[in-house]
Parts: sequence; structure tokens; C-alpha cells
Amino acid sequence: ISQKILSLFEKQDLVIIGIDGPTASGKTILANNLGSLLKEIDPKIDVQYFRLDWLLKDRKYRLNDLERIKSNEIKFKLEGEEHMNLDVFKDFLVKFKINHFTKESSKESDKHYEIFNLYSREEGGKCNLSVNFKYKPKSVIICEGHYTSRPELAINIDINICLLGSKNVLLNRKIERVKEYRSP
Repeated sequence: ISQKILSLFEKQDLVIIGIDGPTASGKTILANNLGSLLKEIDPKIDVQYFRLDWLLKDRKYRLNDLERIKSNEIKFKLEGEEHMNLDVFKDFLVKFKINHFTKESSKESDKHYEIFNLYSREEGGKCNLSVNFKYKPKSVIICEGHYTSRPELAINIDINICLLGSKNVLLNRKIERVKEYRSP
């Protein structure tokens, strides 16, 4: 993967990586390890992360919506449509790619792209996080989370990786990860 990224830098200044897969498949671990490896290979590579969990809607909204779905026996569509703001990610991919180093401005505000009202697990599931992405030469944006393989998103991703795992292993990892803040 790292060699493919380095080869892309021969013809472009920005590489966007997508890491998709089921819950607890290792997306975050791969993203962090890949980012560290790239910095080790070339310290001039600017690695930034887009965590698709940031696109979740407020936890209180999602819990209320799930109760509504259960009580009315409504068929649950896909989480992406119901409980995530995927348009924020789509807009980010398009705008960041288009604007990456096309700005000749000396104004500091033209050198970054900030996203507001993102989901924060650390803040009790509220959407009060903001993340600032900087336009820098030789940038890698690692996007990890569900849905990077969707065609409307994947079209703006240079390399898309899909992780898989056995159902039992993934379920056990998920239970272990959430046991502190969810009841069995």
C-alpha cells in the first residue's frame, strides 16, 4: 500500500486513501499504522485523518430514532442514510481535492478546510467537534470507516481498501470495545 501511495506522488500532490470494513475489523489500527509508516518512509509526507465516525448524528437523536423504529415496526434502511451525515464527507472529498493547492492566496484562512458539528464519542455522543484540514504539499488523507466503498464516495478516493473478518471475531471485538459504555 505504501509503495502504491509513493508511486501516486509522482503524478499528484494529494493522495486520498479509503479504509472500509465492518465494525471492529481493524480500520482505525490500519489507518494509524499506515500513517506512521508513511511518516517513517518520508517525514515530508503530511498525513491527515478523516474518521467517518465523525459523521454520526448525535447519540440522543439516534437512540430516539431507534426507539421510534422499534415501536412502529419500521424497516430500518441503512445506517448511512438514517444516522450519518455522509454528504459532509462527499463535500469534503470533492472540495478538498479541487482546492488542494489551487489557492495562490497569502491569507491564512485559504490554507485550510474546517468541518464543524462533527460527532464526538469523547463528548458524550454530541456533535460539537470541529476538525481542521490543512492544504499542504505531499498530503495523504486517510479516510477510515464504513462507506468509503460507496460509488458516490469512492470516485474521489485514490486507493480504497476493504477489510473483512469472521463474524464471531468481529462481534467479540465489538463487545469488548463497547462494554464500558453500553449495557449487554
